[in-house]
Amino acid sequence: MRKNFVLGMALIFSCFSVISCDPWEDENDGGGGGDDPNGPEVTMLLKEIKTMTGDTEGKVTYSFDGQQRLTKTVEYEDITDQTSYVESIYSYPSEGKINFTEKAYSAGELVYTNSAEFEILSSSQIHALIQSDLVGEINSDMTYSSPCGISKIVNTMDVGNGPETTTQTFEFFDQKCSSMEYLDGEWEQTIFNDDKFSPKGDPLKKAMGVTERNPIKYESPGNDIETITYQYNENGYPISAMHTFSPESGEENYTETFIYQ
Repeated sequence: MRKNFVLGMALIFSCFSVISCDPWEDENDGGGGGDDPNGPEVTMLLKEIKTMTGDTEGKVTYSFDGQQRLTKTVEYEDITDQTSYVESIYSYPSEGKINFTEKAYSAGELVYTNSAEFEILSSSQIHALIQSDLVGEINSDMTYSSPCGISKIVNTMDVGNGPETTTQTFEFFDQKCSSMEYLDGEWEQTIFNDDKFSPKGDPLKKAMGVTERNPIKYESPGNDIETITYQYNENGYPISAMHTFSPESGEENYTETFIYQ
């Protein structure tokens, strides 16, 4: 599964969340419910996503609190090995703050830990402090652009010879918030979205009142292409997805089945 964040952000987490609104969201709450004409009339919460890659079955399970906020996910690449998995914990210590911790296990042994503290500073600015066993400490400053979401991420980390800064930008080009993404000015990928509703709510998009869509195609350099074909339920949420990759990607096709609470 592809990630939308750059460098350490890409290593930190797969963000699937439903969180409550902050005060500035009241006028632009696209995160779910009937108040926004662009949002779903019914908000559906995930219970599980099953994956099939060849003969291997994987799954991700989801837990929510009483406010429909994601509190935990557990991801298994192969359900026959219950000792190898990634566990992610989400918490909401105060208004405008989201904390995240990810731990990966292999054969029951802890492999690495990543954590992030997100603070929503305003209707257009988010700051994150990330601690990663993989890449160290990262300070991340994000700029939100209505109505599609984050348009710029500036990451700063110490690589030993002093701080190094990288910039990821997102250029949105249609009403479904499809985007071209660049890393330090170099094209990384283009993402095309559908006009339905994603159950994998990015916590930052939810916090900023963005209605998240489902990606239907990724294009990357070297003719690396992923195409995703969905079946939807009556509420406009996916119930299944077929992921097909070009030979250049080197990845194996797989399917997903979405199970809701």
